[in-house]
Amino acid sequence: MNNERMKQINDELLTAKIAIDNGNEGKARVCARRAVQIILQSKIGVSNGYTFSAMSALQYLIDSTEYPEIIRQAAGRLKGGLRAKLEGNVFSENPIEDAEIIIRYFG
Repeated sequence: MNNERMKQINDELLTAKIAIDNGNEGKARVCARRAVQIILQSKIGVSNGYTFSAMSALQYLIDSTEYPEIIRQAAGRLKGGLRAKLEGNVFSENPIEDAEIIIRYFG
């Protein structure tokens, strides 16, 4: 992966950390999702002709059987937002950690 993509990922994760510090969980989730999108687009999308949105990247991981369960679970948690939380469904209590699980795997 090139340095520009790594910088984008790091910027998204830093923005997510700042958002959490400011009590903005929604923004943190959005930034964490974008970080995952960037690495998936770089590692999978380019070579296979896919163009991922942040949510389609997570859905791709959730649906795929070629990746370890821990990756699919992290993607599932990260995909869940406030509505999922309110409805008692799967959601990420730590979006940065879930994004980092996926990023380390593909990094």
